[in-house]
Amino acid sequence: MEWKIKRGSEEFACDSVDTLKQWASQGRICREDYVFNPVLNQWLYARDAAELQPCFSQKESTKQASRLNSLGLAFGITGMVLCLLPPLMPLGGLLFLIGLVLTVAYYVKRP
Repeated sequence: MEWKIKRGSEEFACDSVDTLKQWASQGRICREDYVFNPVLNQWLYARDAAELQPCFSQKESTKQASRLNSLGLAFGITGMVLCLLPPLMPLGGLLFLIGLVLTVAYYVKRP
């Protein structure tokens, strides 16, 4: 059975579910694209196709983990800089601690 993918006015075919999953994992199919499910005989958003949901949820968790890492670094560096100024040392320590917690959360959450 042939799956179809539609993005804007562009439409192309896919010969198998495995290829479809591979394309979604590679980013060639976006969550907002439409896919034609030949079993259901209907068009769906790619994010709503049961076959593709694991591909998109893995990418989303990777993005969330990256955001945690970026925030951790920003808080940590800002905290270290503020620790160099004696009147702001307590605030710097707090920001550094927040950065440390976010960085640890990144390593726990990353896929």
